[in-house]
Amino acid sequence: MAFSSPPGFCPSLYCVCSLPLSPSVLSFPWIWNLSSPAPVATLNGHSKGLNCLDFFMTGDKLRLISGSDDFTVKEWNYETKRCVGTLEGHTQNVTSCCVHPQLHMIITTSEDNTIRLWGPENRPLLTLDYGLQRVWAVGGKQGSCQ
Repeated sequence: MAFSSPPGFCPSLYCVCSLPLSPSVLSFPWIWNLSSPAPVATLNGHSKGLNCLDFFMTGDKLRLISGSDDFTVKEWNYETKRCVGTLEGHTQNVTSCCVHPQLHMIITTSEDNTIRLWGPENRPLLTLDYGLQRVWAVGGKQGSCQ
């Protein structure tokens, strides 16, 4: 089935999904452009199930981050489809990840009950442990430090 962009929508909108490692475990992201029925990329790198994704821009380059049950977050160069960095530090499955649009940092959460903030070159900045148990979503507000 081919998808086309509705009038007024960006024709380069991307969709990401995962293919099963086994019938019940999602492993690596496939990326589609909505104007084509064929995937434009497969990003291989995580060794266990994939839980979260986020797109962001660095200068004029499109990037993607993905979080996994292998306790890592990977940063991908969309143009080359290669992993350009791995964030290690969580001791359990990564449940959510995002890039804060204003503060230019990566925020991750995990089943290890922590929220981690990562700075330039994927350096760990801060680990917060509020005893939250699982956090399933995290985000940042454009134009704000929130």
